[in-house]
Amino acid sequence: MRKPKLLKAAGVALVSLLALQSGAAYGMTRPDHAKSARAAMPQVTIKLSCPCSSAPPMAPQTQELYRIAKVMKVLTHGAVNVEVFPNSSLVPAAQELEALQNNTIQMAETSGDEYQSLVGAGMIYEIPYLFTTFKQELQTFASKPGQHLVNLIDKTLGVHMLGILDLGQRELDLATTKHISTPADLKGIKLRMPPGPYWALLGQALGGNVTPVAFTEIYLSLQTGVIQAQDNPLPTDIADKFYEVTKQIVLTNHVIEPLMPVINEVTWNQMSPAEQADLQKTVTQQDAWESNQVQSQQQSDITFLRHHGLKVYSPNIASFRKPALKAFLCNPTYIQPLLKEAHGLLNYALKLSGAVRPAC
Repeated sequence: MRKPKLLKAAGVALVSLLALQSGAAYGMTRPDHAKSARAAMPQVTIKLSCPCSSAPPMAPQTQELYRIAKVMKVLTHGAVNVEVFPNSSLVPAAQELEALQNNTIQMAETSGDEYQSLVGAGMIYEIPYLFTTFKQELQTFASKPGQHLVNLIDKTLGVHMLGILDLGQRELDLATTKHISTPADLKGIKLRMPPGPYWALLGQALGGNVTPVAFTEIYLSLQTGVIQAQDNPLPTDIADKFYEVTKQIVLTNHVIEPLMPVINEVTWNQMSPAEQADLQKTVTQQDAWESNQVQSQQQSDITFLRHHGLKVYSPNIASFRKPALKAFLCNPTYIQPLLKEAHGLLNYALKLSGAVRPAC
């Protein structure tokens, strides 16, 4: 089956993401070309799935999806209809990649751990403490070795990757009052991590007793004591009201969490070149809007959590960073695909972020 090729302009467009202004896509216009020809074309329906919460206060990640749907309706005169399915209401988060490939859904916001078994190098953005800012990830993504990886993912998975957005820094959210300064302080604490080997290794590197729990079960599991801690970015903690059943946030910043919006090749190829360009432009601009929102709201999120009675503080970051980097960059499962599938990408990222590759 023929695989879609990455738009040549995507890498260039992504370099300028951070310069885009909030909400710019709502004022986006282009010449009104061939309305009658558009109307004659079959309508394309895109089911966009996400485990993100639609309950207020809605996180920037969720808001972005509805913004994409609204802009695409205007730009294509209704020819491309984006239907948003938050809360894993259409397919479970763990099944999104399979659902994309069998066309049950047409779009999703994917992450590196979903690619692990097929394109191991896609995990680079998930390696804890490799990056210290989202801007570093953005630059890596748009670089020549970064775009080589994007093309590899596209061809292997049968998708077209549209960009990268910032979900926020992953932090530890605990239902206990024990002060956490180093990984040793997490010994014996039941730490919820998503299912999968990557998350298990990450949780162990942080020092916790890893307990896999589905995202939709986190709140109840914290409330009932099935778990004592979980990790997520602050916007997610607030949107899903985890602060109601926890007592403290430890700002470990262990992963600068990116998501990569993708559309499956079947739907991408059903769209006209103009519609493809509209979708690429819209996602690029809305990724920038979402990322800016996440970054600008960091301090207000901390204030909100403190207002609701949570203690929020930073631990000894160096004590977490060293063992976490070693756990991943000395592990053949993660280092070998990076060296084999994405030549030069790891060195590019290390140089950009200032991280030191550990001796193994």
